[in-house]
Amino acid sequence: MKKTVKRSLSLLLSCCCLFITACGEETNSSSNSSSSVTCPHTYASVTTKQATCKETGIRTHTCTICGNTYLEDIAKLTTHSYTSEITKASTCNETGIKTYTCDVCGDYYTEEIAQRPAHSYTSEVTKEATCTEKGITTYTCKYCEDTYTEEIAKSSTHSYSSTITREATCTETGIKTHTCSLCGDSYQENFSFAELPATDIFENSKNSIGEIITYDKSGGELALGTGFTYSADGKILTNYHVIEDAYSAKITINGQSYTVQSVLAYDKTIDLAVLKINATGLPVLKICTKIHPVGKAIYAFGSSKGLTATFSQGIITYADREMDGVHYVQHDAAISSGNSGGPLINQYGEIIGINTMTIRDSQNLNFAISVTELSNLNYGTPLTLAELYDKENPEVDVFSKLKNYIIQKGKYDSEDNDYTLELGYTYSSDYTSKYSRSISYDVADNEISLMLFLSSDSLSALTSIYIDEIDGVYSWGYLDSYDDLMLGTVNGSTFTSNHLLGYSYNNITSSSTRTAVRELASTMVQLSLLYMNTDFSAIGITAKDLGFVYF
Repeated sequence: MKKTVKRSLSLLLSCCCLFITACGEETNSSSNSSSSVTCPHTYASVTTKQATCKETGIRTHTCTICGNTYLEDIAKLTTHSYTSEITKASTCNETGIKTYTCDVCGDYYTEEIAQRPAHSYTSEVTKEATCTEKGITTYTCKYCEDTYTEEIAKSSTHSYSSTITREATCTETGIKTHTCSLCGDSYQENFSFAELPATDIFENSKNSIGEIITYDKSGGELALGTGFTYSADGKILTNYHVIEDAYSAKITINGQSYTVQSVLAYDKTIDLAVLKINATGLPVLKICTKIHPVGKAIYAFGSSKGLTATFSQGIITYADREMDGVHYVQHDAAISSGNSGGPLINQYGEIIGINTMTIRDSQNLNFAISVTELSNLNYGTPLTLAELYDKENPEVDVFSKLKNYIIQKGKYDSEDNDYTLELGYTYSSDYTSKYSRSISYDVADNEISLMLFLSSDSLSALTSIYIDEIDGVYSWGYLDSYDDLMLGTVNGSTFTSNHLLGYSYNNITSSSTRTAVRELASTMVQLSLLYMNTDFSAIGITAKDLGFVYF
């Protein structure tokens, strides 16, 4: 028994060794060629080609021990893998079609889709209803485009929008037109201009008003005044006397300085001028020509005493005062030197006048030229300020006219070779002394002198103002008086010797010969008015020649 088991075990081990040899390596030894070992394959399988509806597939089996392989067919699929698509939608009067297609082989078949049981309508207003006509709503089936319409009832109310067809002004009411956006029906409504608070008037006006500085021929500052925009493209309105005798000028509006390019229109009698600056888009205040009643609020705007943008409030104290053919609005809003040419504004923010003058030594007797005078301005060829200066200020030989007047009216003294025209006399308080006042012309020196013998009880003095001409060159001077003595009164204004003399001296020191001669002559005219009412116009010397209107 033991031998049998031992033999069996030996046989088993021998077989195992043979198996290993056959599977693990090849033996070419001649001693072993007579024996071989077979591998007990252990196969693993994988599908290397999927079966479809029209082709067989392939499954590959591979031995995991020795790598031996063999192939196996996989039978065709017996069923398709379909996806569906509606290729024709069903409508309210036609069936549709649904197509099924195999994703694998492309095989397909169709299926009918039943008609829709009802229409599916969308609506659109194709004609709006108005206050006079019915509207129409159109319904359209979104599947079959079947349509039908339905009436929309007339609108029971108007839908109005409003526009201002005429602006309100101080002279007439405005018109607001209301129009129905549905039927076009319209009606109009009048409305009045709303009064504005003073703060709004200031804010609305300040960017339209500017300060004017004028310059003489030598470039020195001549005068200061106010102007305001008359049009968006650079027209400026001011007083004529603001620019009179100016050779150039600048105006500052809203912080921007502009050079005055030209004078478009002016009238010395009305005292108005329209200037032009190089500007566009300027804010412009409206102008109101209506005569406002006494008591209405007004506002003055200007550079009072050089204080830019000074704003004052008052009332109209006389609605339409006419003086020397010019119409004025009299008011009590505070104005000062520098306000000339500035606007007088009503309670609606409109300009009703141009401030021009005040009566001195009075209580708020102020005057603005009525804007109704603007229609009297004549526009001619534009002039530069220099051209206007030369046009309005021709050289006037006042010296010669005065000299001739003195020769014609005065007494000739052959010993002194001069002519003397007595103006009057003054006496000492006890009437024991008599002193003469006179204008004289010295032929040899070609000199005109104004001689004032002034007297107090204890002191007499000679005051002399003179001007002479040698070869066309003028010179002038004065001798001061010892006392400031009363000369007299003209139109309520009192003149003393030093007042008159100081005035003459301050003006005669001007570099302009023409100005110097005029001022001397003006002083002489004042004395003539005081003592003998001498009329210099008799020899062709006008107030303009003398500068008397500015005294």
